[in-house]
Amino acid sequence: MIFKFLKLLSVAFCMLPRKMSLFLGIGIGLTLYYFIPFRRGVALTNLKIAFPNKRKSELEVILKKCYKHFGLLIADFLQLPNLNSKNISSFINFNDKAKNLLKRNSSNIIMTGHFGNWELFLPMLGYNGFRSSGVAQKQKNKSGEEFFKWLRNFKNTSVITKKNSIEAINNILDEKQNLVLVSDQYAGKRGTQNNFFKKQTSTPKGAAIFSFKKKIPILLFFIYIKKDSNYYLEAKELKINKIKTSKKNYIEKVNQIYNDELENIVKKYPEQYFWFHKRFDRKFYK
Repeated sequence: MIFKFLKLLSVAFCMLPRKMSLFLGIGIGLTLYYFIPFRRGVALTNLKIAFPNKRKSELEVILKKCYKHFGLLIADFLQLPNLNSKNISSFINFNDKAKNLLKRNSSNIIMTGHFGNWELFLPMLGYNGFRSSGVAQKQKNKSGEEFFKWLRNFKNTSVITKKNSIEAINNILDEKQNLVLVSDQYAGKRGTQNNFFKKQTSTPKGAAIFSFKKKIPILLFFIYIKKDSNYYLEAKELKINKIKTSKKNYIEKVNQIYNDELENIVKKYPEQYFWFHKRFDRKFYK
């Protein structure tokens, strides 16, 4: 029943013009902000850590915009079935710099974060002819997992669940596909210790390990939305000379550069970052 309801909701959103869908998305975001403040305390704690010089009222403004932003993402997420090879470029500016970086190598590891709209990576890449796969957390609810699988069914792409990720990632990279990794979940003892907004965080090692092991370049991609409601892409290659460093140092350097680049773009568009997960040491959330 839940899957059918969610699918029907998506179908209903797909029937709307995108501007109307986004308008409803803002309404969803504001409803969450005022009446169902999902992880509000966590988000405010993160914002205080990231912007210690801002007043509480300023942080509340960012937080409200953040809820509105993720309302927009919900609307665009529900409209994913509308995307295809012909219309994907109508609101995602997949620039030549990014395309050229991808074409330099038969496969690439793309590091991004919970910033802007990370759900657009697979359709953007797949519908532009770049065979790509991404790793996603399996939903605890079976109906929710079925719905996510249905929504993420794009040409030239696949989604790997974290439970079976290592073997599947090896196969994908051996098949010369691109791999998209959202790498800003707190990794605890399994990750590297890095600085993010001058505070310690733990970053997953996966992207750097596969890059070092298989000699595959890492690209840093971030998709963000502007006032014109279109999405834009910031892309660059992460460059480290592997010959002159050990595997351990390589992983640590990759993850610190990644955190620095993510921090830089979050500072430009703080309302577009997913402040709702516990990004820093657990002591800050007690």
